[in-house]
Amino acid sequence: MRTARVRDDSRNTVYRVSNGVVGSAGQVILGPRERRKLEAILRRLGKLYVIAILSVRVWPTGYQVVCSAPAEAPDRATVEARFQSRYGKHAPLPDLDDPEVLSHWADRLRNVSFLFKDLAQCFTQWYNQTAMGGKRVGTVWRDRFKSTIVKAARQLLAAIAGTRSPDSRMAAAAFAESGWAVFCERHPGLANALAELRDTLVEAPGILADWLLPTFHHRVPGMPLWRS
Repeated sequence: MRTARVRDDSRNTVYRVSNGVVGSAGQVILGPRERRKLEAILRRLGKLYVIAILSVRVWPTGYQVVCSAPAEAPDRATVEARFQSRYGKHAPLPDLDDPEVLSHWADRLRNVSFLFKDLAQCFTQWYNQTAMGGKRVGTVWRDRFKSTIVKAARQLLAAIAGTRSPDSRMAAAAFAESGWAVFCERHPGLANALAELRDTLVEAPGILADWLLPTFHHRVPGMPLWRS
């Protein structure tokens, strides 16, 4: 029996999501073309969802995505703007004047499960019809995706850096740029995710302190705590 996914709507939450391709070795291979398409689909879906994609890694047999979902559901104006961004200004909208419909879509657009179900469906459709010339049927993916909540800043940096060691200096050094303000401008999604995990920085002494801790607990003027 499948169990419910772990989900935390009480705060802006960072998730690490992964999945693998179906079948025996070599049956489905995610090469450069497939990687580009997977990333393109995520960008397209990102116009609709209010979930920030922080990192995408694709290898021949699967992928890992680090993303962040906001605690607050988007308001009506945001839902409408997201639909228009994704489908165009003249595309028909759901009846957002209906409170139940608005509530449904506001929750859906910040729900990681819906985002990655859409990703799986869109990629499978493209792969079967285009990459395989319509000669293949069935899903590309081995199972439903796996997701875990990233609870510490060092885990977030390690996941994005692609290292198994949460204490690796490389994980932090990859993002140690010329100050927190510049870092916020270049990586707003990651900066906000780190801001949510600021209380966990004590778990990584010597890794982040040199460049992050001195200014980390003071928000940059004009920068919101969260950007979708």
